Amino acid sequence: MSRPARVDGRRAIEEAAKREAEAFRPNARPMMIAFGVNGLIAALCLGVPYFRGQQLAEHSLRAFASFASCAIGGKAEASLGLALPPAERSQFAEKVLHGEASWPQECAAPLHALMPEEAIFLWPSVKGAGADVRAAAGLVERELLALESARKHGVTRVPERPLLAIGKLRAALTLLARAANVSDSLDEPAVRFDDKLNAIEPSRLPIMAGETAALDLWLRNGGVEAYALDGRGLSWLALDDGKIDRTRVKRSALLRGTIRTPEPYGVLAMAEERCKTDELRCLRRATGIAPIARDALFAGDQENPLTPQWLGSHPIGRFDRSVRVDALSIELLALANSHGSITLRRFARTTEPNAERGGEDGAGPRPSAATDEWPLAVEHEASRPLAAMFVAGRSGQDVAVARATEHGVQALLLDPRDATQEPLDLGTVNGQTPFVTACRDSQGGEGALARSWLAFGSESELSLVRVDSSIDAATVAPLTRAALSIDAPINATDPARDHVLVRCTGATTATLVLTKQDELVALLCEDARCEQRTISRDADMFSAVLAQTSAGIDLVIALSRLSDPSIAVTTWRLGSAPPALRVIAGCWDPAAGMCGAPALAAEGSHVVLAARERGDLRVIESRDAGATWSPLSDMVAKTTTNLNAPMDQHRIRKGLDK
Repeated sequence: MSRPARVDGRRAIEEAAKREAEAFRPNARPMMIAFGVNGLIAALCLGVPYFRGQQLAEHSLRAFASFASCAIGGKAEASLGLALPPAERSQFAEKVLHGEASWPQECAAPLHALMPEEAIFLWPSVKGAGADVRAAAGLVERELLALESARKHGVTRVPERPLLAIGKLRAALTLLARAANVSDSLDEPAVRFDDKLNAIEPSRLPIMAGETAALDLWLRNGGVEAYALDGRGLSWLALDDGKIDRTRVKRSALLRGTIRTPEPYGVLAMAEERCKTDELRCLRRATGIAPIARDALFAGDQENPLTPQWLGSHPIGRFDRSVRVDALSIELLALANSHGSITLRRFARTTEPNAERGGEDGAGPRPSAATDEWPLAVEHEASRPLAAMFVAGRSGQDVAVARATEHGVQALLLDPRDATQEPLDLGTVNGQTPFVTACRDSQGGEGALARSWLAFGSESELSLVRVDSSIDAATVAPLTRAALSIDAPINATDPARDHVLVRCTGATTATLVLTKQDELVALLCEDARCEQRTISRDADMFSAVLAQTSAGIDLVIALSRLSDPSIAVTTWRLGSAPPALRVIAGCWDPAAGMCGAPALAAEGSHVVLAARERGDLRVIESRDAGATWSPLSDMVAKTTTNLNAPMDQHRIRKGLDK
């Protein structure tokens, strides 16, 4: 065979082998089709549930903004954020207390709108998160229904449960957003509040004292100061120009209370309960008077911060009524004998307190002896009760006495230092349990006319008189008399718990009485014109001040009620009816916010209202005599739209960010 023939045969064999090999290779087109179909199925099974989950999550987040706008107020934002502004609690309280009658029922529609539908074709994580959102939304709906029912029956406290339920809903929405991968903007605000908010969030002042501590609150040059005395210590707090000063010192076993005349002093004496069981009723017990100064409290011995001057006498009654301190002397209304007679004793002030000076045997301090003593020239039977107190009067300090006689309770005003001066007879009322309380305000400078108002009475009747004092004489003007059933008019230890309260300024005086029937009755007088109003028929604890306005004097009253621990406020001017009581700031359930016993202080038209919340004071103020209220202006922080600003500042301080 020739060579060309062999070559052709080999080629034929190779071509035949190639054709046989190509017969076993798959077709490329069907393979591409198969890959395309599989990709489409994967996209449908994975991509559609993914994007559908994102769509559902975004819808729920946008709907939450609408729901939050309805539930707590504010304007809904277009972002997918879940953050709420810092004032959401106060805004929610404002809705609860003063919202429309249709609230919160009107929030049901946006709440239902944020619930993701029960879809099958979703990623399992998104489906589970959606179920959690529906469960949390159901919890919110139940709480809002309960709140709606409570508002129809008259809500007494702002419930915290709806806010806690909304917090759970936000947490569930966060998990849904993360499962759907739309969590980049969760820190953005869901709603924004206007610059001017109707709601008031009370300022918080840390006074560090027990809730039952005796509280003394006052204003000094526009700043707020307070003392709180509980069973374990004395707390002092001052707020001035945004700066808070505070301290707390251990309470001495004998520290009974504090007085301001006008500077503060601590009074150390035997407890009243011990005096009741003492054979001589503490007749021979000593009293310590110690000045309280800011610098001494901060720099002094925390175990024994007060260095008293000890006096050889024991005051009768409450110390703010029976102790008078000035730059040169200390005066006490004290028992003269075991039969109940009262005497006025004067002690000279010493520059070196005698707390460390021992007696001859070195046992304890040696009390100072009285330099002068004047028995009260008031005849009374030892078996009948007697009440007495200092009253700023004609020659500095007079003494008001209310005594039980066979004809009722008679009140007298006298100066024990002047034996030639006859006591002023203030009148007699029915009853056998005497009490007396007073208030004084001067017009003009030294030597100008000064007026004292005295309220005295018994368990069944009260009389209010005005004493016009001058250098030579005094006249008594009975103003009003009311038949009122009064229980415990003067508290033995805490002036804030008196059931009879007298406030005065200029020619105006106000007397408030809490009766046995829980009625709070107010008597407002200007010169000889008086009006009487019933402020509340369900009063529990109350406070009142007179505030000066450009139009006159307003009586500002704050009270809590037996059926409602929230603090309600009203103002009253002579010649008009007091407006309805209104709750300014919410009292929360559990107990927080403006609840319980109110404390008022005033300086001109500046009025401050405080309440206790555990170891803190919650405080609001009014610059227009109670017409409008706001948080303390010294503590109003600058607002910011960046809700992460505190964390940003923290990171800068730690050097984590520049």
